[in-house]
Amino acid sequence: MAARREATHFSQRLAERWVRESADAVGLLYVDGHVRPYQGTTHTLPEAWSSRRRLCVPATTDIWVNQQDAQPLFVVTAPANDDLLAMLRREILPEVRRLVGERRVTMIFDREGWTPKFFRELHTQGFDGAPCEPARTTSPPRCGVQPCRRRGGGLSPLGGLWAGS
Repeated sequence: MAARREATHFSQRLAERWVRESADAVGLLYVDGHVRPYQGTTHTLPEAWSSRRRLCVPATTDIWVNQQDAQPLFVVTAPANDDLLAMLRREILPEVRRLVGERRVTMIFDREGWTPKFFRELHTQGFDGAPCEPARTTSPPRCGVQPCRRRGGGLSPLGGLWAGS
């Protein structure tokens, strides 16, 4: 499938099927970026903070869009440190709109996505927005990446991250 360059088409059809089968689960979507370290030498990629390795490494960012039942809906891969707002505008919101039609959807994302201007944009496009609560640390990683914090040490239906403050 990858050799025939059909993976994107397959993923899109799969997401469409999931939306048809559980339309209620797409009323609230959680957008979450994960750094994926690059092990190869063919490509030169920007560096990002790897919490597993505790240092900055060449990487890409996989931005997952998950349903409210924590099931993944689709993923977008971007160069590490690509602007979340740009990815929301360019890739994620158009794909969500394509999948759900004109239905109003609440998008939850980390604090990088929170600006009053962007929330107005979301609202005019038929989306609601809610940032998750940021971590409170005294020394952020050198790359400036900070995870959302967990409340009470337990897992929430949103993959362990809580929305709101």
